[in-house]
Amino acid sequence: MIKFDRNGVPRRAFGYYESGEGELEEPQQLEIQNNSYVLVSDLSRGSLMVFDFFGNFIRELKTPEMKGPAGLAVDRDNRVFITDHVANKIFIVSGDLRQVYDLPLRLTQPPTGLRDVAVWNEAGSKQPALLYLIDDNQIVFGKLVNE
Repeated sequence: MIKFDRNGVPRRAFGYYESGEGELEEPQQLEIQNNSYVLVSDLSRGSLMVFDFFGNFIRELKTPEMKGPAGLAVDRDNRVFITDHVANKIFIVSGDLRQVYDLPLRLTQPPTGLRDVAVWNEAGSKQPALLYLIDDNQIVFGKLVNE
């Protein structure tokens, strides 16, 4: 990954393609969480890699069920949603980046290739968020009812 300043000048590179701790093997997507962490899904490692804004490796999050993390989204509570297109599951990481659990999906048809995720929260609303998923060639959405 390369960090640029506001003028587009490269300032720092980190997360090189290696296989050691804190290195990336097959990065898929990145998100910024809480203005303090850079989150990267890594397909080959089967994990979520966490870096600070300076590129220092913080931790690697994974579970035995996480096989192919791809899409990432962060909601207003700083929870991280991860699509896994190998396991065909959605994983949720707690806002403090300590716990990983899967989100049961109640779809009319089972997913066949979850690729990406987006979370929408109406500003100032206490209503449940909407979760949008890309599953192969279709977009699926539904309310999160377990907030």
